Amino acid sequence: MKEPVEVVILGQRLTVASEDGPAHVRDVARLVEDQLRRLSEGHRSIPLVQLALLAALNMGSDLAKLREEMEGVNERLLRLAARIDAGREP
Repeated sequence: MKEPVEVVILGQRLTVASEDGPAHVRDVARLVEDQLRRLSEGHRSIPLVQLALLAALNMGSDLAKLREEMEGVNERLLRLAARIDAGREP
C-alpha cells in the first residue's frame, strides 16, 4: 500500500506516495537534495528547474552506469554457473 511521506528539498515541501516506505523516500530525498546543493554551489544564479534537470541527468547517468555494470556482473555469474554445472556432469 502506498504511504504518503512529506519531504522537504531545498525548501520545497512535497508529499510523495510510495510503496517503498518512509525511510526509503527520505533517503532518496536526501540524495536529491545533496545533488542539488552540490550543483548550486558553483552556479548560484541557475534557476531551480534547471538545477533539478541537471541533477536528474547526473543521477540518470549514474543509474545507467550501474545498470551496465550489473549486466556485466550477471553475465560473469552466468558464465561461472555454466562452468560449475559443466564440472558436475558425469
